Amino acid sequence: MTNPQTTLATKYGSFMVRSWGDTNSHGLLLWTEGVEKVANPLVRLHSSCIFSESLGSVDCDCNLQLQESLKSMSEQGGALVYLYQEGRGHGIERKIEAMEVQRIHDIDTHDAFELLGLDLDPRDYSGAINALKELHLASPVRLISNNPRKLKQLTDEGFEVSERIQLNLEISPEIEKYLLSKKNKLGHDINVTNFSTNR
Repeated sequence: MTNPQTTLATKYGSFMVRSWGDTNSHGLLLWTEGVEKVANPLVRLHSSCIFSESLGSVDCDCNLQLQESLKSMSEQGGALVYLYQEGRGHGIERKIEAMEVQRIHDIDTHDAFELLGLDLDPRDYSGAINALKELHLASPVRLISNNPRKLKQLTDEGFEVSERIQLNLEISPEIEKYLLSKKNKLGHDINVTNFSTNR
């Protein structure tokens, strides 16, 4: 069976959407209609975060990144690959376990992962990138991401990336700490001074 697709109406406008992948790597592919004709289209590889995206958690910027990416793509044209990768690919159970370790020891996500003996970021984006290739996007693309591993995997897979875009977000002090932790411990290319902190 081929992956079904349909039109998805959102508060930012309409996107095309279809499923992609197999039991090992899967998710959703969203794109603006006619994206193959857009020069320098926006691209984002986005890992799921049920706690912020569905339950309103304010401890990370995942939902803010998702919403702002969709908004920018609706205005400029682009594609977003949504990956079912809770807890940086470790799964929802280990994510909850790490959250409890954070709470008990008053440490950040990355220290909690290390305390549990987990890789800080084992995610692989090859399946998501294959899904992107099916759209035949114009080259180069503009990548919405702070993660150097996403940039490297995209370029390794033949995508030319002309620009890496950091979204301007209004963040809480909790999110500011989270972003600084990603910058210092995962090497994410983040300039927190670009964000507006809601104190």
